[in-house]
Amino acid sequence: MSDLSSLKENAVSKDMDEASLPVYLDYAASTPVDQRVWEAMSSVANPEWAANPDSVHRAGVRVRDAIESIREEIREFYGLDNHVFVFTGGATESINLAMLGARIPGLRKQLALRTDHKAVLESIECINDTDTALVDVKEDGKVSLDSLREHVGTDPCLVSFCHVNNETGVAQDIRAIKKIVAKHGGVVHVDSAQSFGKWPEIPGIEDADLVSISGHKFYGPKGAGGLFIRKGLRDRYRARLVGGNQEYGLRSGTLATHQIVGLGAAVRVAKEELGKHWERAKEQKDMLVRELSSIEGFRLNGSQSFSSPFILNISFRDIDAEALLSRLSDFCMSRGSACNSGSIDPSHVLRGMGLSDDRVYGGFRVSQGKQTTVEELRYLSLLIREYVRSFRQIQLG
Repeated sequence: MSDLSSLKENAVSKDMDEASLPVYLDYAASTPVDQRVWEAMSSVANPEWAANPDSVHRAGVRVRDAIESIREEIREFYGLDNHVFVFTGGATESINLAMLGARIPGLRKQLALRTDHKAVLESIECINDTDTALVDVKEDGKVSLDSLREHVGTDPCLVSFCHVNNETGVAQDIRAIKKIVAKHGGVVHVDSAQSFGKWPEIPGIEDADLVSISGHKFYGPKGAGGLFIRKGLRDRYRARLVGGNQEYGLRSGTLATHQIVGLGAAVRVAKEELGKHWERAKEQKDMLVRELSSIEGFRLNGSQSFSSPFILNISFRDIDAEALLSRLSDFCMSRGSACNSGSIDPSHVLRGMGLSDDRVYGGFRVSQGKQTTVEELRYLSLLIREYVRSFRQIQLG
């Protein structure tokens, strides 16, 4: 193996040195809190903002008015004016409410995609008052519309799916899914944790009946998220957390003012910057793919024609992902969802796409963010090239 210190010297610009390592490339798992978000949260971390927003006195009304202003900002972000927005602790809670809180008359089935996040898949396992099923996806990670039509049949269904898959970055066509489901009076729930606040536009998001979001996926605080519910459906839902009557009676508990302020600040930052970061991420992802595509046995896992520029899932023929990632200690990356940390099971996403064992066990995710630089990605590509070459030599004996 060539000298890595020399490789690093050639790969990294003067702006990147040992102090900048390790390089964080796990933004799909969680993003760092933007400094402006911290400042907004700090501004309400004082006695003047200590009041319970449920209180009727002047201090409580002040807090409540601020929260309602933020709620409206979030609703307006993607033009979801026909929805109410319920603050939650994050996407997992929102998904649980969307799927397990439904009391929709005539609802016969609940469906999800085989490649969905575990919060969706484990929620569907808990449903016992309607039929459930998993819809097939194609090898490129896109939903099989034929499988969806077959499962929907002529019944009103609630169909939950990730707009952007958290492991592959593959994006689903919300409008195409909604068209099939709505034909028989069904409801669509979109988990937009990987696209809300990151995509300049989300095609068809206004057609979704329910949309779940998570603040820490777009530079906001952990523990802050929410669920959009189409106004006509609000009365068709039952609270999953009881003990009060907050959030339209759907989520009891005193609202966390500082978390909500942070979520609102993250939305404002996204409004200002997401177009710029989107284009930059596209350019950097394309560059990384070009660099890696010349390596023998390189494979892209998932469609790239309609996908997130922030997520790339790759594998190399006959190379185990765990072995490769263990050598790439200068980089924080993962094989898949952070919610599966500690699991040695192969990716259910790549398995659900019908990929071979070689690709399933070899697949790993590079997820970039707005702090990612070209120099970091070039350094990554050079190290991968060197390590794959080394593994190939060992395999050849």
